[in-house]
This record gives sequence, C-alpha cells and structure tokens, in this order.
Amino acid sequence: MSSIADDRWGRAVAFIRRPEAIACALVVLGILVAAIRAIATHSLPIGDNALFVIRSRDVFSTAHFPLLGTASSASIGAGTGLNHPGPLLFDLLAIPVSLFGATAGIAIGVSLVNICSVIGVSIIGYRIRGRVGSLLATAAAAVATWTLGSAILVEPWNPHVLILPCLLMLIAAAGVAGGDITLVPVLIVVASLCMQTHLSYFILVPVICAAAVAGAFLVWRRRLARSGDDRGAVVRRLRKTAVVGCVTLIVLWLQPLWDLISNGRDGNLYKLLTNDNGDEPTIGARLGLRLITSVIGLPSGWGRTAFITAIPDTGYEPDGITVRPESVAGLAVSIGILVLVCVALFALARRSWNRNDFRAVAVAGMFGVALAACVITFIVMPFGPLGLRPHQMRWLWALGPFMLFAASVNLADDLAADPEAHIEANPRRIRVAQPVLLTAIAVLAMLNLPAYTQGAGPNSETDAIPVAVDLSDQVETADIAGDVVFDPTGSRFAEPYSPAVLAALHDNGQSWFVTDEYLIRQFGESRRSRGDEELRLTVVEGIAALLPPSDTERIAFVTPLSAIEVDDLLQGEQELIASIEQTGVLLTPEGESLVSSGRYLVSLDTLIDAPANASFLVESGTVAQLVADDALLIPDGLVPLYEGVTALRRRVGTDTVAVFVSPRAAIESQ
Repeated sequence: MSSIADDRWGRAVAFIRRPEAIACALVVLGILVAAIRAIATHSLPIGDNALFVIRSRDVFSTAHFPLLGTASSASIGAGTGLNHPGPLLFDLLAIPVSLFGATAGIAIGVSLVNICSVIGVSIIGYRIRGRVGSLLATAAAAVATWTLGSAILVEPWNPHVLILPCLLMLIAAAGVAGGDITLVPVLIVVASLCMQTHLSYFILVPVICAAAVAGAFLVWRRRLARSGDDRGAVVRRLRKTAVVGCVTLIVLWLQPLWDLISNGRDGNLYKLLTNDNGDEPTIGARLGLRLITSVIGLPSGWGRTAFITAIPDTGYEPDGITVRPESVAGLAVSIGILVLVCVALFALARRSWNRNDFRAVAVAGMFGVALAACVITFIVMPFGPLGLRPHQMRWLWALGPFMLFAASVNLADDLAADPEAHIEANPRRIRVAQPVLLTAIAVLAMLNLPAYTQGAGPNSETDAIPVAVDLSDQVETADIAGDVVFDPTGSRFAEPYSPAVLAALHDNGQSWFVTDEYLIRQFGESRRSRGDEELRLTVVEGIAALLPPSDTERIAFVTPLSAIEVDDLLQGEQELIASIEQTGVLLTPEGESLVSSGRYLVSLDTLIDAPANASFLVESGTVAQLVADDALLIPDGLVPLYEGVTALRRRVGTDTVAVFVSPRAAIESQ
C-alpha cells in the first residue's frame, strides 16, 4: 500500500515540476495576489460591480431568484427593456458571495472564474500540441492577464470578466474543431457563460460553436475513412458526447428558457431574437475593421495603456448619428494588415495541412472564423446611447492573444511529437523553446503582481471605494422601520454609490423595491414597488448631502469636512446670502467676459439682479466658482467670508454623500 502511495506522490511531484504546470502556476499567482489585495484593502464593489453582489445573493432567494442577466443599455436604442441573456455569472458567484460577503466573495468568485480559465487554456493547449502547446497557450493567457492589470482580474463587471473565459472558449473551440470531442462540454459551459453574460457575444458564440462542430465532423469523417475504425464504437462515442453536450446545454440555459416559457413574446430571449435595433446607427464593417486592427494588428494595441486608448470613448457628432473615433487605424491600413495576417496564417495552416497536422490547422481556421464573426458583429452592432464605447467589444482583447497562439502553434509543429500526424519532435529546438517560453511567461506574471488599475470599469473610481465602504457600514447598522422604495431621481449617470447602498440594505435584512422600469429589469420583477412602502430612500451627492430636508432622516453620511467645517460652511453660506441680498455682486471685466461665454450657466441679467437671486447663486455654487476665478470685486470687509465659504465649498464634491430616508407619502405630496 505504501509503495502505491509513494508512486502517486512521486507522480504528483513530477507533475508539479513540469514546465507547463510551473507556467500555469505563475499566471495563476498573479490572479491570487490580486484577489488577496482586493480583500485586504476592502475593495468593495461599487457601481455596476455591486449589482453582481445583489443578484448573486438572489440566487439563494426564492423571492428574487434571477432568470436573466443584468439589464442592458441596449434597451435605450431598442425601445424595449432588454437584459443580457442569462444569469450564469450570478450562479457562479453565488456561493462565494454568500459565504464570504461582498468584498471577499466577489474577489474570490471572479478570481476562480479567471483561474479556471487559465488552467483550462493550459490543459487544452497541451491536448492540442503537447507541452509546447500548453506553454504557448499559457503565454497567450499571460499576455491577456498582463494587459488587463490586477484590478480587472477580480472585477465582476460583465464586459471585463469575460475576457479570459473568451480566450478559453476560442482555444476550446479550436480543440473541438481539431477532433477532440472530449472538449465539447467545456466549450458549451464557457460559451454559455460568455453568451449569457454580455449581449456583444450574441453572434460570436454561435458562429464559433458552429464552426467547431463542423470542424469536428470533418475530422472524424476523414479519420473513419482512412483508419477503418470500428464504426459502432465511434458512433457510440459521438452519441455519448452529443447527449452529454445537450444535457449540459439545457441545464445551463434553464433559467432564461423558463423566462421565455413563462412570458412568451415578452420573454427576454424572444425580444433579443426579434429585435432589429430600430433606426439605430450601427458600427459597420468599415469602422469595425479599423477597430479590430487597432487592437490586434498594431504594436500600439498590445500595451496596457491600449486597453484604454486603442478604442477611445467617442461620442456622437452633432448629427446624432456619426461617430468619428480618433487614433484608430485607417481603413486602407487596416485592410492591408488584416490581409497580411490572414495570408500568413493561411500559409502556416497549409504547411500544417501538408503534414497532416489537423489540430494546428483547426486553430488557425478558428482564428479566421472568429475574425469573420467579429466583422459580422460590427455590421449589426449598434452604437451605444453615448456613442462608441470599448466595453461593447472587449472580446477583441481575447482575440489578440488567440492570434498569437494560432500563429505559434502552426510554427511549432516540430516541437512536439504527434504519432497520429507522423510528426517527430526536434529535441534541440525543444531544449531552446521551452526555457524561452517559460521565462517569458514568468516575466509577464511577475510584472502583473504589483497593483494596477485600468481607467475603465466601475472599480476604476478608486477614490469612491472608501466612501462606499463607509456608507455601506452605516447603512448595515441603520434602524429603518418599514419597507423602502429606492428613488434614483436626481442621481448622476453611473454614480457609484447607490448599488453598494442597496447591497448594504440587503445585509441589513431590509426589504427594498424600485419604481423605475430599467431598475425593475435590473433587480427583477419581484422588486417592483407595490405602492405601499412606507419609506423612500435617496442617495445624494455634493452640497445637498450636508443638510437633510424636513421630515427626512440621514441614515448615512460621508464627507471630507469635519463637523465644525460643515457648520462653518452652512452658516457662512447663510451670511453670504444675506450680504448679497443687501449689496448684490460686482463682476470684474474678466468676469463679465466669462459669464457672457456661458462658463457659469447663468446670465448677466441673473447676476445683475443678484439680490433677488442670492439663494440660488450661493446654493448652486455659482458664487464660489466666480470667487475661484477672480471674477468678482469683493468688498474688503467681506473677503474672509467669500474666500472662506469658497474654500470649504470647493472641498465638497462627489466624495460628500448622504443616504436619506423620508416618509413616502410626504415626498409624493410635494
């Protein structure tokens, strides 16, 4: 018995010491460090990231069990409420979030998704091209993780969390297309995760999966014709794979399918399949080719900063239709580069074909299919409500590393033995290639250990995280007597605090509901307001957070000002209003010019009649802006008052936040 145990231990040690296992562990280490850092610094999910906390907890709730993904901004252009297709990401995060809470649970859950993706990439790379294939696939994953930076590796925001799973999907599809039908369930799982979690995969996933199945069919038909294998055994294996695949697919899609069955034409899947985007302008093939090239075809697209700059946020032109992004590749250059890439890969694939290396051919072919699917996606993909936003096409950052893998696998066909393809390994080249690959992976993995936050995604607002933590801690312990309806009126677009506050209400055991139709789609029909909630909750930023309105209780409050400074500011503003009501204001010549240019959003007439508008001018911050720009002539005796109020006022920004609770009836009667 001991000899068997010793043998197993020896094999385990031997596996751990293998280069491909070391390489995979190095990339995984960067993800683990990012998760530990997020937990240690209490990097609470804010903004849209906090939505995944709420909905992941709902997985174990009978009242709020999610059937769909988060609400999609595509609803605005479509003219109807749309969600991302399914809640599979919520399901995956549910156990970690329930066990470890918002911060640790999200960090652990997302890191596990990414770690499994890296391990899967490494294993499938081994199945495609042995040890060298595993190292090449792991190198592709290392490139992707380094580009993303540490913060995104533990962020649940759906455009970002799918980049490594998308890379796994592409490599798994290539493996299936090469005849490895054992990977079919893996492909179904990861493809379902991508397709359910973000609408931008709605074309990419079916095209890639169809191509993978078609490739597997061709490989197996050729294999049967040449080998004369037992057709009965082959048919049984294919039938078993088909049954397992179908069962896996049905189980993974039960929730969105149930929504479709329950709601018929109002079901989310039906609306997604029948929605024609209306009159929305689409990105189109011309711009799509330029965007693809900017990410995968130019040296500038491979750096970390390119995650932000390769596809710049670009709003609409005055016509409301045209979008002209700067710093992206020109059309002629894009076509030339992509043609060169495709020709080079075709030449490599043909070389592999001549050597009967169909698995390498399948990898190159899958890149071509993915590239075509990206172009088709751009042809039908509408611009977002704000114009062109890179989060609409984050799969491009998986396509780039996959392109490297496709090219290198077809170049490395003599670095791994393949008896089936009659390929013999070249020991001399192997002795050189493996250490080089392992060193490159180690360098990228080590570079990814320090903290790095991309300027994209909800948690890029790092200054808002400690504010949200403080608010959440106060809300979790607040005594709220009665059900609450959340009122988003007056909140700025994508403000980071409200979702974190709603997640804290859940921890407080507080029932809350919403009236806004978009939020109802976001949090589920079960949270639609019944109309009998006693209380209304609002999250207020800036100067309005300092003083609760009448009949309102402030249950949470965060500001950089001390209590004395808050009192000084409020008292100073009242004194300033009284002074302006008596003496008015006098502009400098430069001030008159600035006001006339529209800088302050008030007219000269409003300032000329300042005594009648004193409260508005002070409370809106206009007077503080004028003082900061030296646009006012201030009487000598009032300089300390004006400058003191301005100095305090300018310290009150979006890091001053309050959560107010008020009687609902009192608010609705106003």
